[in-house]
Amino acid sequence: MPYVNRNRDGKITGVFEQPAPNADERVADDNPELVEFLYQTQLSRNIQHLSATDSGMIRIIEDLVDVLIGKNVIMFTDLPEAAQQKFLARKSVRDKLNTLDNLMVDKKDIL
Repeated sequence: MPYVNRNRDGKITGVFEQPAPNADERVADDNPELVEFLYQTQLSRNIQHLSATDSGMIRIIEDLVDVLIGKNVIMFTDLPEAAQQKFLARKSVRDKLNTLDNLMVDKKDIL
């Protein structure tokens, strides 16, 4: 049976295998509050993981669209207008960042 600590409202805020400061209450493994706390904790971790990988996935999708357009599998105009605008806006920002990156590399080479 795990040990839990609770906040002032009586809600579980942590789970431990051994007694810990402010965590000396034991609860059954199937305690509904414990099950809910563990579920919410795992859900939060999964959401954080998805959020952390979103930018990488966005870049993959942008590259995929570029490849499909380059191979004439789809035409840029096949995309909805809103998607075209977002795609072009992101491409513009990436181009500006690449230009700045190249300037920084050139400046380092000079110094």
